[in-house]
Amino acid sequence: MASVLGEIAKVRTQLMLDAAARWARRSAERERGLDSIARFGPGAADSAQRQLQHARREANKAASGAPVFGERIIGTRDFVAYAPSAQAGAAASPVARITTMPDGGYVAQGVASGLLLPGALLLTNHHVFPGAAYAVGCAANFGYAEDERGINDGIYFELDPGGFFHADAAFDFALVAVKPVGLKGESLAAVGATRLIEATGKALVGAALNIIQHPLGGPRQYAISNNRLVDLLPEGFLHYETDTEPGSSGSPVYSDGWELVALHHSAVPRLKNGRIQRSARAGGGDWNEAHDPPSDIDWVANEGIRVSRLVEQLRRVRLAAPGHQQRLDRLLAQTGDPFESADPAAVLNLPAARRLDMPGHAFNFSGPVTVHVYAPQPEPAPVAAPPQAAEVPLVVEEKKLLFDADYARRPGYNPAFLGKTVPLPSVVETRREELYLVRDYRVHAEEDLDVPAVDLAGAADGDALVLRYHHYSLAFNKTHRMCMWTASNCDYRPLQRQDKRPRKELGGEDWTLDPRIPAELQLQNADIYGPGRRIDRGHIVRREDNCWGAIGLATDYANSDTYHWPNCTPQHEAFNQENPRNQSDPGVYAADGQKGIWGQFETDVAAQIKAGGGRAILFAGPVLKDFFASFQIDGNPPVHIPKKFWKVVVVPEAPKKNARLRAYGYIFSQVDVQKKYGFGFEALELPQFSRNRIKLAALSTLTGVVFPQAVLDAEAN
Repeated sequence: MASVLGEIAKVRTQLMLDAAARWARRSAERERGLDSIARFGPGAADSAQRQLQHARREANKAASGAPVFGERIIGTRDFVAYAPSAQAGAAASPVARITTMPDGGYVAQGVASGLLLPGALLLTNHHVFPGAAYAVGCAANFGYAEDERGINDGIYFELDPGGFFHADAAFDFALVAVKPVGLKGESLAAVGATRLIEATGKALVGAALNIIQHPLGGPRQYAISNNRLVDLLPEGFLHYETDTEPGSSGSPVYSDGWELVALHHSAVPRLKNGRIQRSARAGGGDWNEAHDPPSDIDWVANEGIRVSRLVEQLRRVRLAAPGHQQRLDRLLAQTGDPFESADPAAVLNLPAARRLDMPGHAFNFSGPVTVHVYAPQPEPAPVAAPPQAAEVPLVVEEKKLLFDADYARRPGYNPAFLGKTVPLPSVVETRREELYLVRDYRVHAEEDLDVPAVDLAGAADGDALVLRYHHYSLAFNKTHRMCMWTASNCDYRPLQRQDKRPRKELGGEDWTLDPRIPAELQLQNADIYGPGRRIDRGHIVRREDNCWGAIGLATDYANSDTYHWPNCTPQHEAFNQENPRNQSDPGVYAADGQKGIWGQFETDVAAQIKAGGGRAILFAGPVLKDFFASFQIDGNPPVHIPKKFWKVVVVPEAPKKNARLRAYGYIFSQVDVQKKYGFGFEALELPQFSRNRIKLAALSTLTGVVFPQAVLDAEAN
């Protein structure tokens, strides 16, 4: 399983690299075409044959009574929530928000978009469903849209990968069956379906392309402006300027007449010397994967898979599963073009078509359609070979973390996790007012309608509010806008690690606010992490330690919960990363042989936990007492960056029931790294972490965190 998932990760990497390479390779042709379009209008960059195909189709559509051109809204707003025309509304009906199943105590979470095809088959991307197992427990949500009454939840149909599944990694598409009856008895047939029309000539370069999508897993949106087709690639892809956002993977792309022309799958970043570039808004220069969010990238286009190529690929498929090939054959039997014929007058019972002769061209057409004819385009000049994959950094912008929307039901830290009760830490009385208290939460909940409920049974106003997440809890320091302490349950046993998805398959660095705390109290990207070129968004509860549980949602939610800003602290990259890297100066750490002591320590701890039975309790946090000089960015409140971080590891003495517990306290400093690199070098090498050990009493004095007696009793010598 792990090797298969490793191959999947490689395929997803190659998708982004190939999109960037295709964009770079077509620079000369694309610029010539856009220059022609600027002078003569849409279609000027297309071949005479494509102009003919398009003209004939539009003429035949008009003669048959079908609308020739849908309206195009010109403006600056790229997303609108309401259908701009009846045609757009009809096209939107089969567009689905792909979600997790809204049952089992979980709220449905939107993860991508898809399109219902004839035969109850849903079309989306391979990188959404790289295998049939990924579609298990997912649903197609139709009609999730905003109207005058608010957001309509729509209807849900469970996906049925056992009934049909096929995915193509090279062209990044997947087909999966949808159950015919919805979760509340609705009929899938009533939703409608969109045919795959194999014909080319549905859109000309320079013309508008529209996208219906569910960006960020939210309500349906229409992208209908600033949206032209800029290039048509012979490999079977097309590039366009229409806007998308994370969650738009698998969205249908339409011509300005609302005919399906492509399946959206990837964004294309601007490259310079083989490196992804930041946008002017983000300050320009090379994009740094370690520091910069994907939103800082200078995205130059989006890329989709042409429907004609998609159908061509499907015609080559031979499926062994009983009934699956017949189902695919029925789908392909409906891909003929109703508006294309060598003799449209005969097919549509029209008067004889007029003939227009021009030097080098002959066109048949009928109906009230305007035909623009341009001189044949010159043969493209040879262009340089595309950059090698290894030269281009990877960004997969659209794979988003999946967050549990139900904060009230998060279980938090389990004190009985190791078989003996290990209570939560507390804080010395002199520092209690620094914490985010129960009374602070009550005020927040009274002022803001969107604050999730918290169980406050038995809690006094002056108590610290314990924020519960999946597998961990924390107390938040509102003065310094970071956690005061975290308490987590870590389980590396194989039984709890059966979900083998690699990190990239679970999502990117999508840090989010905790709605239980006012946003202004949470230290966010703009406050320090974005402007600080060598400052990492450092987890306190480590993602890898927390990423365990049942296959699917439970692991997704545990992974994502570590990406809440209260669990984040500013750490120098040469301190946080086991093998630090800096994209703006790649050799700076390699030349020094620098190893990140905090990252090394966390990796070593994980290895020791695995070797010792697989389970541990981890307490950790920043030392919120001794700071570097304050940093203030663009008028935001000053940020105090901690010099030191601490961790306490509590493990059973042996992998047996009722085993004696052992506790070990550690403290690490990033002062030397900051001094050396401009914002520090710990000469310690593994496995000599004993020199960083600290007595728990001394650690309490330093941090203000009071450890429970069960931990003090377990302290190792």
